[in-house]
Amino acid sequence: LREMYDRAWRGCAREFEVERRFGSFGDGVGQFYDMWGIAVHGEGADRRVACADNENRRVLIFHVGSGECVATIGEGEGPGKLYWPTGVAFSGRGELYVSDNFLDSSVTIYDNWRIVVYDRGGAFLRGFGETGSGNGQFSYPCGLAFTAKGELVVCDRDNHRVQVLCEDGTFVR
Repeated sequence: LREMYDRAWRGCAREFEVERRFGSFGDGVGQFYDMWGIAVHGEGADRRVACADNENRRVLIFHVGSGECVATIGEGEGPGKLYWPTGVAFSGRGELYVSDNFLDSSVTIYDNWRIVVYDRGGAFLRGFGETGSGNGQFSYPCGLAFTAKGELVVCDRDNHRVQVLCEDGTFVR
């Protein structure tokens, strides 16, 4: 087994050059404290990168060409406020989907399992999901992706499953 592992590891060893950097450590504009998820959307001059920073309770969006932070999502009050964003994905229309998980440290329970959706400009559109183990319910949704058909794939970590949903949150499989 050791020989197989060593051969496999050697075959994967690659060196990469840094092409572009985004952000820095901290809690200011364009800074991260604890980045989890990342998603890319757009082509050419319109390409942007979304990064979930759960410790700062927000998602930052950077313009790929300039490296400029063009939006900060989830701060403030109201239904679009983020508590512990971990996963991000862009729909084909450029809407940003964020998996959000809230830990109430005073009682050590997670009670805000949901997916939050924002428009291209970062305005809150809708949210869906709730705590549980049924279809469309979550227990620590942490990874998001879209299929070629436009279905949202959610890694539902503590339910030990992957769920596939429509963009409006309707359970598919």
